[in-house]
Amino acid sequence: MKSIKTFIKEYTMITFLENILDEMRPITSATILWLLFITVVFFSFFFFLGFEYSGAQYTIK
Repeated sequence: MKSIKTFIKEYTMITFLENILDEMRPITSATILWLLFITVVFFSFFFFLGFEYSGAQYTIK
């Protein structure tokens, strides 16, 4: 299941980037908001992941 999910995520990201490169339309407020949303989601995900790992390490100590 994990490999299938990662494959789907990679495939969707590749198609997303291909669509952006194919269209190459001028940047609008909608695309800016979409990119901000993606960056916020990624940063929050990595932040919580690192926070969990650091908490586990501190509890081990």
